[in-house]
Order: sequence, then structure tokens, then C-alpha cells
Amino acid sequence: MFEDDYLMRQIEDITEALGKVLFEKQSGATELFDEQGNLSESSFLTYRLNRLIAEGKINEAENILFDAIEEGAKPAYLQVAMNFYGTLSKMKEEKLQTFGFSHAEIRDGLKEIKTIFKV
Repeated sequence: MFEDDYLMRQIEDITEALGKVLFEKQSGATELFDEQGNLSESSFLTYRLNRLIAEGKINEAENILFDAIEEGAKPAYLQVAMNFYGTLSKMKEEKLQTFGFSHAEIRDGLKEIKTIFKV
């Protein structure tokens, strides 16, 4: 239990720190539309991932995230990934496990994202 709490704090600290450094982000929502009022690819991806998380389809959401990144590792996708794992890190281990996921998988996903984007 203490190990899970420690892991959760580590994940939250990593996602928050990277968000602040890379995106000058303090907190808040992701902008959905660009200056012309168009929905950006990264915003649509964020929407899809959040919807799948709400449906408990976390593994499917993670697969979609990495598929999008493999098609082209756009800088905006790094922010999407950080928000995705940040959202998951706030869930209790028991809830994640009911969806077939864990905090260890969040940590592994973050490591893979850091490798892909060389951060």
C-alpha cells in the first residue's frame, strides 16, 4: 500500500514537472480549438483518450495513443501523452486494476514516451 502511494506520487511529480518544463503548464484544460476554430489532431486524440478512460478502456486508449505517435511523433502528442498518464496516475490502484491496468504500467508508459521524444 505504501509502495503504491509512493509510486503514485512519483508518477504525478514526473508528469507535473515535465508539463511545466515542456509546456509552461501550471494546470488546466487542453485547448480544443486552434485560432481559426478548428479542432486539432492532438485535441481530437485527447478527446478520444478521455472518452475511453471514462469507459474503462484504458489499454485501448494507450494503444491508440502509441499508434498515433508511431504515425508521427508530433510535439503536441507529447503533451497528450503527459495528460493521459497524468489522468491515470490520479486513479487508485484498485480502480486501475478493474480496468486491467496498473500504476506500474503508467510508469512504463512514461518511460517509453520519454525515450520516443528524447526528454
